[in-house]
Amino acid sequence: RGELRLVFTDAKGQPAPVADLNVLLGRTTEAKDDSRPSFTRNAGAFVAKAALQPGKWMMHVEARAQDGTL
Repeated sequence: RGELRLVFTDAKGQPAPVADLNVLLGRTTEAKDDSRPSFTRNAGAFVAKAALQPGKWMMHVEARAQDGTL
């Protein structure tokens, strides 16, 4: 589909409010394909366009709550 979709929930499975989202997407072995996708809220999820080539990828996600906790 060419997209990344992230959903954050609390311990009860309810949507968790996210004040700030920072994502690094890249290959596990080299930095030349690293990117920081731009996510938008859509139907309870954060969605970003991404056309990933075959292979291993990693995603480092930092989501900050409204009270400042990660």
